[in-house]
Amino acid sequence: LMWEMVFRPLKMESSTFQQPLPPSFRPRAASGHYPGDEVVEGKWHVKPEMAAAGLWTTASDLARFVIEIQKSRAGRSNRILSREMTNRMLTSEHKLISGGEGVLVEERGLGVELKTGSTFVRFSHGGRTTGYNCQVIGFDNGRGVAVMTNGYNQGLVREIVRGVAREYAWPEYLPRERTVVNPGPHLLEAYAGEYEFPEGRNPRVSVVTVEGGKLHLDGMLLEAESRSSFFGAGEATYTFNRDERGRVKEMVYDVGPLKLTARKVK
Repeated sequence: LMWEMVFRPLKMESSTFQQPLPPSFRPRAASGHYPGDEVVEGKWHVKPEMAAAGLWTTASDLARFVIEIQKSRAGRSNRILSREMTNRMLTSEHKLISGGEGVLVEERGLGVELKTGSTFVRFSHGGRTTGYNCQVIGFDNGRGVAVMTNGYNQGLVREIVRGVAREYAWPEYLPRERTVVNPGPHLLEAYAGEYEFPEGRNPRVSVVTVEGGKLHLDGMLLEAESRSSFFGAGEATYTFNRDERGRVKEMVYDVGPLKLTARKVK
């Protein structure tokens, strides 16, 4: 169905959901990598959950898909979707919905994340599987970017997107400016411990430690921007909440459209 309804009409000839990867594609397939530049055993994993993790594609093919959505919204093409359906796809009610216990996500369009607070509607989708990371962003004014990497860390994807954002003046994708404060060592000790995230996150348990007068999450340095809110190398904010007795009860991971609440278990 994907070949007949999407890939073939858009000439996405380097895209497939076939698993294992057909021999004709393998010479062009990048090997996945773990941290430390270690190649994934077998170069990549064969994923049984094809819809969620089985797409093989290229940045150029992803860009073809984004361009078609942009053209459809403008009423200049309907090779895969009518203009009416495209507009439904890019419509959000701007409210938080529950994704299960401890999970809040900003309501999306049909299949894409949306940002509609400025002049242009922006739609995006990120992807991550063993050894690979990617991000695709489209504006309904015709601009966009597709980034694919064969590495474990999402930092490179973010840095490439920021480079494009600086060049083309996309302030929404530039890094946030933050102010660092010193909450004091006694307060940091109260946050140390183990925190269990909702089912579906891997790993579910994260460890917060105090080293050298600084807070660390699974080894990553966290800087304080208030007495209860911290940030690391990425876009996320980590906020520690207390119960009615003043004891630290949870840590909220907030990355904008997604919020996860991790319960302190130790």
